[in-house]
Amino acid sequence: MLYDASKLMRAGLMYTMEQAERLAADFLRQMSAGWDNEATLFDEDECKAKKGDFFYFAFQSVKYVATRDSKYFLYGPCQISVHSVTGECRWLSVQESHAVDPFSQRQRQATRSDWAELMYTQEQAERLASDFLRRESAGWDNEVALFEEDRHKAAKGDFFYFGFQSVKYLSTRDDEYLVYGPTCIAVHNVTGECRYVSVQDLHAAGDPYNWWR
Repeated sequence: MLYDASKLMRAGLMYTMEQAERLAADFLRQMSAGWDNEATLFDEDECKAKKGDFFYFAFQSVKYVATRDSKYFLYGPCQISVHSVTGECRWLSVQESHAVDPFSQRQRQATRSDWAELMYTQEQAERLASDFLRRESAGWDNEVALFEEDRHKAAKGDFFYFGFQSVKYLSTRDDEYLVYGPTCIAVHNVTGECRYVSVQDLHAAGDPYNWWR
């Protein structure tokens, strides 16, 4: 269905930022029921935005918002989108966040230190990648783990990258135990979303490991 934004606005049928924020807060409360950590929206204006037909809101654990202590960081996508007409709420994936870049205008206005508080460090991202790998590899024939060496860790643009292999290969370096296929994990430095990346993905991402230089 196509919406005429100007007509809807005049008719009072579009949500305001304040109304959308309440919808996002209710959505978060419902979806996070049963989580180990209580979650809440950020109060700061830098963590709220409107682009096109959607409002966007960032959230984190209540303990992190109160203390800014990184040990309380929530892992995974931590942004919610709210449609300005229907009011529908949903998580924003890392791909959508990268494409929409909802907080770009706010980011230019905020100080570097303000936004640093909202971004994962490499150490935090590595824990995310490790947790992701442990969940995804459950049931595999070979136990796998991240490389410990720094040369298998990289940061480029909005992502951290971590290589992994079978535990047997990591302990012996015997090619007999190599795991084949995509053996790298990308972690978005704001949302925390993790995904496997191929050699082609790494090349397209600007060669974070400098393999082609």
